[in-house]
Amino acid sequence: MLSKLTAFLQQAAEITSQIVLGPGVSRTDEFQDHWKSITDIITSNHKDAKEPGYRVEDSLKRMLELLQAEEREKSDGMGPCLEFVLQHKLLDTLQTVGQNNYPEGMRLHVMTFFTQLLEGIEQPLLPHISIHQAMQKEVLSCGLNPSSPITAAEMVFLRALCLKMQSKTCLADFFIIENDSGKHFLVADALLRIVISQDNSVAEKAYECLLTCASLQYNEVAKAMASRFPLLVASKLQYHAQLIPTSCPPSVVFTCQAGWGAERLRGDIHTSDSCGLGHVGAFFSWLDYCERVVNSGLTVLAVAVCSSVLEQVLVSVLRTKLFKPHEGDIILATAVLTRCIQSIKSELLLKVFVTFVLCEAGPPMLCEAGPPMLCEAGPPMHPTPHTVLTKLVSLCDHPNDEVCLTTLQLFDVLTTLPQPEVMQTLLLQYWRGSIRPPPPLDTQGVRKELEQTIESYLTLVPPGLASCGSVHGETDIEQYLIEAHRQVALCKSLGVLWMCDSSSTISAAPLSHDQSCDKGAEEGVFLSALLNKLERLLDQPYDVNLVLTSLLATVASISHPAIDSWLLATDQSQQHERNMFSVLKRVSCDLQTYAERNPVLPVNLQEARRRLVGMETSDLLSVPHNALVEGTIVLEEFVKELCAIIFAKRTSEMFTATYAASEPSAEAT
Repeated sequence: MLSKLTAFLQQAAEITSQIVLGPGVSRTDEFQDHWKSITDIITSNHKDAKEPGYRVEDSLKRMLELLQAEEREKSDGMGPCLEFVLQHKLLDTLQTVGQNNYPEGMRLHVMTFFTQLLEGIEQPLLPHISIHQAMQKEVLSCGLNPSSPITAAEMVFLRALCLKMQSKTCLADFFIIENDSGKHFLVADALLRIVISQDNSVAEKAYECLLTCASLQYNEVAKAMASRFPLLVASKLQYHAQLIPTSCPPSVVFTCQAGWGAERLRGDIHTSDSCGLGHVGAFFSWLDYCERVVNSGLTVLAVAVCSSVLEQVLVSVLRTKLFKPHEGDIILATAVLTRCIQSIKSELLLKVFVTFVLCEAGPPMLCEAGPPMLCEAGPPMHPTPHTVLTKLVSLCDHPNDEVCLTTLQLFDVLTTLPQPEVMQTLLLQYWRGSIRPPPPLDTQGVRKELEQTIESYLTLVPPGLASCGSVHGETDIEQYLIEAHRQVALCKSLGVLWMCDSSSTISAAPLSHDQSCDKGAEEGVFLSALLNKLERLLDQPYDVNLVLTSLLATVASISHPAIDSWLLATDQSQQHERNMFSVLKRVSCDLQTYAERNPVLPVNLQEARRRLVGMETSDLLSVPHNALVEGTIVLEEFVKELCAIIFAKRTSEMFTATYAASEPSAEAT
């Protein structure tokens, strides 16, 4: 139906032109007559600008219709109307006249004609020198006055160019120039001028077009954009990061729903927004934009964006806040860093954030020689003062519970990332060559050892203080077993093993013959901080204990001889070394002493567990949110979780050993 209507209108236009110009006038003659009328208006020095302007608009519109009609009829090659455009350099003349804006409105008419020509003609026009030179001049004039009323029309024109280049990347060559200041991609430069427009819809479209330009798989475009564009998007992140108030609670940072879109450019940022939700949302919207650039752009541009984010956001803002004495700054910086690492999916951008936390020699640098690429991490180094990692580890044991909680949450997120170097840096580098794998046992020996280990852990909960059975239907150890098998399998898939694969940036060295077998493993600053916190399990808030035990459970899931033969070991002959069992045993002794002095503790535990699972009713005893009571419940659950992890690891090892032993016999068969 629509096609019939279009054909009817085109036929009506043809009949009208024949009535006006005469029945014998060809399409080419009509086209030339319209062009002649335009040049007559331009050269007539007409004082009444309004009427000539309308006549120019009508003539340009009709010329475009004639070009489209000609293209539909002539499928191969170009017709006489288009040849006339190229031969007489019509676009160059129009662009020159448009710059003078005479008659009044001429610039807008020319801009509209150029846009419609790009969108309405299927033939490749840009390769023709008379076309792309005129388009290039028009691009140079775009955005010179972002407050101009024709900025919206300029934006539509630039968008049409971007779509053309997106469909055929080589067309970008016509808009790349090089001068004393370096290489420039004219379309991107014009868009960078327009993004400062006060019209939010225009600015948004400019950023969308910049994203399109960044996605062009053309190295010259990427190199040209790498000089200014990354600084712009990183400055947006920096601006909003600096304006998030220190009073902003971590819950706002963690729960704010934000993504690249118009709602953030329209600026739902109000001065009355005391918690900073507007700036938090804007920050993560721009982070999403940066990630899109990194994901879609070539390496040279992606690295430039990552480098700008590193310098302007991580180092300039977040690191500065981390080292400030004010606790609000520390909490905010840690929460923002945690949310960033949680939300980023780009491997390269995530690598920058993770290395910023882990790299003891400073933030990741760019290679000085050759194409810009992130340098590989060097060998592990012990933490030194004034590094981000050292600061964060020290915050795990901060007197302020909220500082401690947000820092533990950051490490909890880090340790679940699919990047083996996280565990290597935090833990495994301290255990190199310190402990030999235990001698292999037969199946019966493994089962006996496993039973003894699990029994030792289960006895850590003093008799009479187990409260799990007080809540009907609550999951016991079965759920922990399911989760433990998943976590152990995940750690193996990440390559966090005794002998890491060659792709890891930090690999564990094998023991030499003269290394001592009984040399104790070094805790390292991170594990030491976690064990220190574990010692105070009964004195800490419930939320802190939950994150702490989650972190330690992740550590316990790693397949490493130091974990099995030292950190989780229950052997009393190694009492001179602190490990998880010895710390929990001291906690258990303190709890037993307290229980002997407080006979109502078992009742309080049952009621507290009911409250924690949301079963509190008015007829229950009023139990205060006591750290010791809630810590006891955490101890009981953590012991079961550790038992499940130990069971999952040992059964997985037994299955692997059995399969490996049976493989040769199967081949022989």
